[in-house]
Amino acid sequence: MVLCGYGSGQQDGQTLCQHLQRNGMDAVLVPPCAGEKARLSRRFWIHTVRMRYLTLRRQYRRIAVIGLSIGGMMEFHLAEFRPAAAVFINSPMGNSSLQEIRRLFRRDLQPELGFLRSPFGCYQLWRFVQDTRRCPISDLECPTLIIQTRDDKVSDPNNAEELYKRLRVSSKNLRYYDNGGHNVLDSRMDLSVCSDVFQFCSSIRGEAEEKEPAETLS
Repeated sequence: MVLCGYGSGQQDGQTLCQHLQRNGMDAVLVPPCAGEKARLSRRFWIHTVRMRYLTLRRQYRRIAVIGLSIGGMMEFHLAEFRPAAAVFINSPMGNSSLQEIRRLFRRDLQPELGFLRSPFGCYQLWRFVQDTRRCPISDLECPTLIIQTRDDKVSDPNNAEELYKRLRVSSKNLRYYDNGGHNVLDSRMDLSVCSDVFQFCSSIRGEAEEKEPAETLS
């Protein structure tokens, strides 16, 4: 289950999904739906993603959740459902500064909004960050991979280190890339990042199949 941000991350999410599918792994892209973009309701977005996860659980007993940019914050809203694994790619956190929120807004939302809708869109993004801040990171108890580019000009690269330190899971890994920018899956590093995600998810699926051969990781 690949979660992308409001705007530019959707193409990156498609790139990752296609790579996973070509290598025999089920992958479902969950961008903010058209209705959410029209309403700009962060509550509607959270509800939509949670319902999508529960729908997939009817088909798959184990689901890996992969968050790109703002989509990474959504992973905390799914923690109570006990995903099999979590991947964060250039993700901000719930304690992001106002300056970082403004950068995220300019990158992911503002290009798609008219002048009159921008103030409300910025407010909804800020409230989404506040909602995420109330989700305890300790609730995420699955194996976790964090990928972060050092030249990310949108999401503060220090988020990755802070997230790594605050996670209480024993199986966690932090991988830095020197370059690739915020949309690393739209850069020359896309294949490397896709390979990292595939290998991580494959290892989790392999461990699960050794214990319960009938179960599937999406």
